[in-house]
Amino acid sequence: MPTEWWKGEEGGVMVEREQLTNAVERLMDEGNERRKRAKELGEKAKKAMEEGGSSYQSVTRLIQYVAEKAGEKAMENLTV
Repeated sequence: MPTEWWKGEEGGVMVEREQLTNAVERLMDEGNERRKRAKELGEKAKKAMEEGGSSYQSVTRLIQYVAEKAGEKAMENLTV
């Protein structure tokens, strides 16, 4: 049974109830998949930032590098 969905200037647009139901269900399923994927990515990001994780190691190396460069600069200032 067609359902009137929207009236524009050219008249009503008719869609079958089943088409509308299918479209809504598909959108809801996509939302569930996106939430599931976001949760998985969040868990991976958390593991990467834990001690020993890849991002943790990268940040640690960056901090060490910056600290070394700051120390070198401080030593240069002392010897001048």
